[in-house]
Amino acid sequence: MKHLLICLLLSAPIFAQTPDNQYNLIPFPARFSGQNGQFALSNTRVVIAPATDASVKAVAQLFASQVKTANGLSLTVAPTSPVLAKGAHIFFTLNKKLVLGDEGYKLTVTPTKVLAEAATPKGLFYAAQTMRQLLPAGQSATTAMPACAITDKPATAIGD
Repeated sequence: MKHLLICLLLSAPIFAQTPDNQYNLIPFPARFSGQNGQFALSNTRVVIAPATDASVKAVAQLFASQVKTANGLSLTVAPTSPVLAKGAHIFFTLNKKLVLGDEGYKLTVTPTKVLAEAATPKGLFYAAQTMRQLLPAGQSATTAMPACAITDKPATAIGD
């Protein structure tokens, strides 16, 4: 019992919430910057993915499905278009110039749009999971993501 108490006391700082982790992100990203404002979600928001990449579209559809289950919002998934590109929507984009590995991503949330970028669909999947953590749990009058800029990649690749 004494050893268990010592282990719990020593591990408490590991689970403590840091001042920067008011966003409740686990694991906390490699680079994070909180911004002013939030991106409000509603049934009129569109999740946009390039029509030419089925894997990216699958990640976008998974995200929309998870939001429907968790928050009760029906987000439409649509291909990129000039009209939608100007709107306040959620964008999933492959960016081969990012040097964050297969699982790394860059996520930018502003009051006017959400942009998830990664070099691979796997990275976009992890960006979507971070986006889910930014949303409040359950259905509420206001479902919004706090504005922030995140760049993250795992310290070690999962499955390695």
